[in-house]
Amino acid sequence: MQMMMQQGMEPESPEAEEMMEEMRPQILDNLINNLILENRVEEEGITISEEEIDEEFKRFVEQSGGEEALEQQMEEAGITEEELKEDIALQMKVETYMENFIEENIDEEKLEFSEEELRELYDELQEQQQQMDMEIEEEN
Repeated sequence: MQMMMQQGMEPESPEAEEMMEEMRPQILDNLINNLILENRVEEEGITISEEEIDEEFKRFVEQSGGEEALEQQMEEAGITEEELKEDIALQMKVETYMENFIEENIDEEKLEFSEEELRELYDELQEQQQQMDMEIEEEN
């Protein structure tokens, strides 16, 4: 919803409702994946120190344009500083889990890509983004 509002769409508009319906399967997949990752993090007993969370929160404040800007963004999103810090901690735990998983289970040689492979992927993603932008412009 926030993404649509940032693009100038009214949340209750037919276009926004149609887009939400199209995104519904993706949203559900993301929620399920997040729950699975949260469970894995808990099973692994991954913890993040308060100092690490505070450091990341400070970076978040800077990226948001300062404390006032972040407070306004949190108010618009309907979350508190405590909830944001909990989200940051969870994200840091998930990142740690993913790094550990990759390190233990994936051959680094398989992660090497040629210049041509990277260019093809970049071009494909850029084309997809342009198509999405055109669709949004047509709807407005």
